[in-house]
Amino acid sequence: MKSGFAEIFEHEPTQWGLRGDPLLWRELKSRLKHDEMPNTPDELMKALETEFKNCTGHSIKERSIYY
Repeated sequence: MKSGFAEIFEHEPTQWGLRGDPLLWRELKSRLKHDEMPNTPDELMKALETEFKNCTGHSIKERSIYY
């Protein structure tokens, strides 16, 4: 049986880098909680990159600071 994204987001980090991080974490958790875990690391990265962009409007690879 495959584990899902819910497993990744089960425990929140104890420390955050930026003020928006907890909100983004919870949004990603909510959006991905019913999705199955991708089969490969590349598919996992693609799924996370896609949802990050859907939530923020920015690429996860973008180097500039945005709010």
